[in-house]
Amino acid sequence: MKKLEKKINRKKFLAGAAGIAATALASKLWAVETNDPHEHHHQHGSSKNAALIAAANDCTGKAEICLDHCISTLKEKDLSLVDCMTSVRDMIPLCQGLSSLAASESKYLANYMKICITACDDCIKACKKHADKHQVCADCAEACKKCADECRKLAA
Repeated sequence: MKKLEKKINRKKFLAGAAGIAATALASKLWAVETNDPHEHHHQHGSSKNAALIAAANDCTGKAEICLDHCISTLKEKDLSLVDCMTSVRDMIPLCQGLSSLAASESKYLANYMKICITACDDCIKACKKHADKHQVCADCAEACKKCADECRKLAA
């Protein structure tokens, strides 16, 4: 009988805890929606580099798609995108690092942007050769240009 009571009490406790959590979440959401002045909103990170972070992340995403496309052509014994693939492969980790350094406002960001500009410019050149035939290459080149431009803006 005591085991049954413990199980029932445990179930009641868990149900009560879940109810409290749901109520707390609902009130928090309500406070956010109604702009309760007691609800504090903290922006984490810096908006100072937001455009650079977005450009670097977009560049990385488009480059991943381009790289996959290049690899697919290699599987079909088409070597026409080898230079594009090499350039994209080198640029991806640089833009990933760029995003991280920009988010943390690293003291190394200014120097790091220089190499990212070079890598993005190289990728643009390689991708543009195929942009008329392969939309993913055109998209990658465009994203690289935006990333390089954001780096140039901050470097100025």
